[in-house]
Amino acid sequence: MFTVRHWVAMGVLTAMAFLLMFFVEFSLTPALPFIPPFLKYDPGDVPAILAALTMGPWAGVAVAFGKNVLFFLAGRSTFGLLGVVPNFLAGATLAAVAGWAYRQRPTPLMAAMGMGAGIMAMAGILALTNYLIFLPLLYGLPKEELAPLVLGAITPFNLIKGTMSAALAYAVAARLPAPLKESWRPERAPGRAVVRWGQKGL
Repeated sequence: MFTVRHWVAMGVLTAMAFLLMFFVEFSLTPALPFIPPFLKYDPGDVPAILAALTMGPWAGVAVAFGKNVLFFLAGRSTFGLLGVVPNFLAGATLAAVAGWAYRQRPTPLMAAMGMGAGIMAMAGILALTNYLIFLPLLYGLPKEELAPLVLGAITPFNLIKGTMSAALAYAVAARLPAPLKESWRPERAPGRAVVRWGQKGL
């Protein structure tokens, strides 16, 4: 159950995620020409991942949802509601899987493994939804063009995007002050030790 402190923290992280999404957005096309210019990276998922690791998977989903609501209300979504739904699915999936894995065993290694699983889940869900829903609705592409675009551009982009966001979140989490890590540490199952970031043997 979330406390007032949790809600305040989620509000702060949601605001940070929105600002990162609003101001820090760039195309990967100059470095990776196979990625279309309309696919842009922003680090707005990083606060959602941090929320999931520190307060549980639903907190990460809430931050991802709030970020996209604010982005939509700010009028920055090119395709309106349909433009923010894929971004929400991406951030929520990555954060939720990472947060769930970390709650099973709160160690840096499990956090990294959870992020890796989250990246794969995110790429798979977005490949399916883009092929079946978003690309036909947003761009009206014929079916013969969907599979090459999804497999050759969108899925690699989501894998790269997820890896970049997860790496940033892990780096930030590793540098959180010790008291903050301890105060937001997830509940652990009886008999499961918590191994903190920076401890040897991970």
